[in-house]
Amino acid sequence: MPGDTMVKFRRGEAPGLAEIKAAGPNAPRWRWTPGASQRARGLKAINGLRGLPGRAWSAADWSAKGFTCRPPNDVLTLTHDGPPLDQLAAARACQAIAKAAKGEGVDLAAPGKAGAPAPVMTARARTLDAWLNDFMAACEAGRVMRRHKGRLAPITAKTITGYRAALKPIRAGLGPDDPRLITRADVLAVLNALAADDPCTGAPGKHAMAVAAQRAFSRAMNWLRHEAPGAAAALPDPSAYSNLGLGQPEGRQRLALPEEADAMFTALSDPAALARELGLHRDDCPRPAPGAAAAWKAGLWCAQRGNDVVSFTDHAFASGRLMWRQSKTGSRVNLPLLDPLREAVQLARAARAGLAAVTPAMIEQSGGLLFWNAETGRPYRQTKRKTGEVYYRDLNACWTAARALAGRKIPSLIGDGRDPFGDPVPPLFFMDSRDTAVTRLFEAMSDQDGALASIAMWWGGDAASIENLLKVLKHYLVFNPRFADKAGDALRRHAQAVGFSI
Repeated sequence: MPGDTMVKFRRGEAPGLAEIKAAGPNAPRWRWTPGASQRARGLKAINGLRGLPGRAWSAADWSAKGFTCRPPNDVLTLTHDGPPLDQLAAARACQAIAKAAKGEGVDLAAPGKAGAPAPVMTARARTLDAWLNDFMAACEAGRVMRRHKGRLAPITAKTITGYRAALKPIRAGLGPDDPRLITRADVLAVLNALAADDPCTGAPGKHAMAVAAQRAFSRAMNWLRHEAPGAAAALPDPSAYSNLGLGQPEGRQRLALPEEADAMFTALSDPAALARELGLHRDDCPRPAPGAAAAWKAGLWCAQRGNDVVSFTDHAFASGRLMWRQSKTGSRVNLPLLDPLREAVQLARAARAGLAAVTPAMIEQSGGLLFWNAETGRPYRQTKRKTGEVYYRDLNACWTAARALAGRKIPSLIGDGRDPFGDPVPPLFFMDSRDTAVTRLFEAMSDQDGALASIAMWWGGDAASIENLLKVLKHYLVFNPRFADKAGDALRRHAQAVGFSI
């Protein structure tokens, strides 16, 4: 069920239940009034009702809705006069109130009297946020250790930053709760919300963030149980956060066909020409983005990740080859500078030099970054201040606008159409340059020694595994730049054969 309407509670708000005057047998007996931001969205109150007509909910009914504690004779409902709440959001709101009421000593099923004072609240149970605060404080104090090179050592500042970021969704979803009431289903609901596709845009979810959140949460809970064994009963049962099955998601593979790659390059470098070809007015097309066109071409001819491509600098090509250390693995890349890649570098430098607002000092300050945004006068490579994470939002914005134009000529670019198997064709993204480059490279190597993909496909089809072949080569094959040179020569010939023009 989509979770587009989320009900959030500030710390201390959920226990604010008050008894109200009963106007009849079916009138509300308990009411919680949300804060101003929720009221502005139309959520007026959450009410505890008694004696509703019709069949009462059974324990199984409550359990199916995700409730961990059930008022025996009452039903929690929402008073709402804004956009319709989806069922999941409504259930979460009611569940939060039920938990808060039970944790604070409020008996929703107890008979009430008109005008009776609000029940006396007992001391609040310690929240999950408080436990996680202890864990983060221990991390910063150097008390959380990890094994490094055979020895125990405190976790690094970078790891602490990663824990803090990964635990954010856990804190947002479960932080105000009593940890003893957190179930496996609660944790999975948070992680699945991170990993699921956006129901409105269809954009892929953040599976990597879900995995990071699960690992950080598991590490925190395990450490806290170990360090505070006397209070272990106040923490979730280990089944709530261990072995959640968040394995590697199914790979998303998308090959750019020659006509798609060419149309995208034109839409980025000279959108007016493509608009004329399509009979459109030039005002109906985006501004030229030669830096983005150069990045697209470079990605197609170097087979590196998008984060690495946008991070290329002048120094990476200073030796007449591509000498690069990959950001994700730290592996060093030593590749021949094929003519198309050299042309992409020249295009990027010319586009950068044509920006009046960009001075040599700015280029030097950026480390010699190659790909710049002509519209903003800044590099496409952007870095988040808090985490240092590299991203390329501006490049994606240029890509989306150019793809919409090129999609009028090649509909498959925008996901319009089906593949030979009848499945929908996904839209083409900038990151698909690597899939395309790697696929063309293996195709070019099909008649070369060591063509593992071709051999595996011959005896196993599309379900083949090359794991056994790789085990043999892992221990005996020494990789060196000559392999890259050989593959580059083959790739050049293959591109000419299939008509890849950029």
